[in-house]
This record gives sequence, structure tokens and C-alpha cells, in this order.
Amino acid sequence: MGYGMQQKSEELEDLIINQLDNYFKDAIDCFTIEEYEKRPWAEICIRTRLYNYIPLRIMVERNEIFFSIIQAENDLTLLKRDLGKFISSGYDLSSIEWECVLKQLEQEVKLRIPDKYLKAKGWL
Repeated sequence: MGYGMQQKSEELEDLIINQLDNYFKDAIDCFTIEEYEKRPWAEICIRTRLYNYIPLRIMVERNEIFFSIIQAENDLTLLKRDLGKFISSGYDLSSIEWECVLKQLEQEVKLRIPDKYLKAKGWL
């Protein structure tokens, strides 16, 4: 990966992490950026944990972003969005409806967590 592309990837990593952190606040932690070599076509691969319960992988590849639950090293895709407009606009944040995307992600993740757990932690 060339320097210019690596720099854009790092900017996008920061943007994704900041958006997730701002939306989920204390319900998200443990951000880890995985090496690009694991998947030669991936521009970005970030692992995190939601609600101290769900391991999540966020991947950006071929102009799409995927949010997946990690189970036994398999990815179960919850949500996929096209990033074509975002990338072609020079990484303009306003070209992605982050609030909508993250709200949908939150709903998908909460479906997989017992309500009793969410209530006990103050997330429901």
C-alpha cells in the first residue's frame, strides 16, 4: 500500500473510531486495528467490543463498510454500507449518514444481548 493510500486509511480509521466512540460512549471499548496483510484487499480492519458483550469487526474493503460480530473467528455480518460517495467526495464526513448507520448497528447488536444484562449495566 502506498504512502498516500496508507495515510487515507489511517484518517478513515480515526474517523470510524471517533464516530463509534461518540455514538456508543461507554458502551464501546478495546479498539484494535488489525494488520492489513491479513486480508490483502482490505483497506481497514478494526476490532472492538460493544456493551462489554459483543466482539465486533469493522472492515472497509472495496468501497464498502461491514459491521460484523466475531464468533469463533467467523464473521456474522450485521450491516453493510456503500462508501462510494464518501470516498469519491474526498472523505467528506457529511456524505455518510453516521447517525442512521450507527442506530441500525445498535439495534442489530442489542437484539443479540439479553435485556436483563443491558438493564443491569444501564444501557437499556
